[in-house]
Amino acid sequence: MWVIVIARSVAATLDHAVLPSGLVAYFNQAEWPACKATASLNNGFNLGLLLRWVGACAEIKRFSDVPATEKIHRLGSFWVNTPYSGAGSDNRAIARYLCKAERSARCVDQQQTIFSFLINGGGNSGMTPVLNLEECRQLHVWLKQDISGYLPFGCPDSVYQIMARNYPVRTACCCALCTGARANGGALRISVSARHISGSDMPTGMAYQTYLDQEIQNVQYVMEKIP
Repeated sequence: MWVIVIARSVAATLDHAVLPSGLVAYFNQAEWPACKATASLNNGFNLGLLLRWVGACAEIKRFSDVPATEKIHRLGSFWVNTPYSGAGSDNRAIARYLCKAERSARCVDQQQTIFSFLINGGGNSGMTPVLNLEECRQLHVWLKQDISGYLPFGCPDSVYQIMARNYPVRTACCCALCTGARANGGALRISVSARHISGSDMPTGMAYQTYLDQEIQNVQYVMEKIP
């Protein structure tokens, strides 16, 4: 999805500018401010772009309708009740936090909504070893799949249920860390989206707290699935 946000001062210069010819393959005149510079673009219409933009505006509207104090309360409620509420988490899968929340009582924009964490690789030499990027990517794939069929015979039913679930954890990312020598480690990320705050994807008739409790439970299930 292409969205162009242009400052008024920049848009004013387009009446005297010439756009690169290659932009004709990506944009129509309707997607730019009306000006002489866009005369070379197609006079077409991108219905998919319009529908995505309308959807995005609807999501923004739902988010903006939540009062600022309630946004902060909902965000705080999410993190306080997940394994990311503090460095004291006893989940052995988390080796350490890459960042901590910086909460502000006044502005939701100043609160952290994305948490990255390293995964304990299970070794015991020196500093706690963590999964590298490729290992973390593979773990990310497994978290989204039913892997209960790989469990050994005789595992408790509760373990089968955990490993059968799939979870939308954000993709693995690369970070630098020090493990005696400089190396690349892998990290996973879990974030609070605008929908978590607005509840725009809640089933009809569901109470917001019930919805939030389910999302918190999903994060807890993720941590249970990580061995």
